[in-house]
Amino acid sequence: AYAPGPPLEVVPPGGSRLGGRLGDGDEATIVYRLDTIVPVLPTPPVVVQPPVVQPPVVPPPVIKPPAPKPDLVISALSFSEVTVKNQGAGAVGPFTVVVQGFAPLAFTGLAPGASETRQYNLSCENAGTTATADPLGQVDESDETNNALTVPPPIC
Repeated sequence: AYAPGPPLEVVPPGGSRLGGRLGDGDEATIVYRLDTIVPVLPTPPVVVQPPVVQPPVVPPPVIKPPAPKPDLVISALSFSEVTVKNQGAGAVGPFTVVVQGFAPLAFTGLAPGASETRQYNLSCENAGTTATADPLGQVDESDETNNALTVPPPIC
């Protein structure tokens, strides 16, 4: 195994006659010198590793269930009063009820399951009467098709 170190000189024992010379046959001595060469290696290039950038942690989107909606129905209609009920799961803000032939009746709102009755005066006529909750469709309801109720004409 090679190990670097100081120069080494070795003189082998014995002698040797140099052949091929004309003349007296001089004695020759061979000296071997081994020098250790320190290798000079180029400086390795400096490799700069880019910093590891972690992707930002994005929380999963929060999926909210849709808000419960109200459902206005005319639950009772006579020739003197109208009752509107919120049979939906959500509360409702201000809305109106129109009884055929009368000015709109204003309501401030109803909680789920709540109802409210308003009075009006209807004369004895030969026609039936229809009441409609939220006639302009301003309230976003779970069912927009059940807002009206019609009653037959009264017996006078």
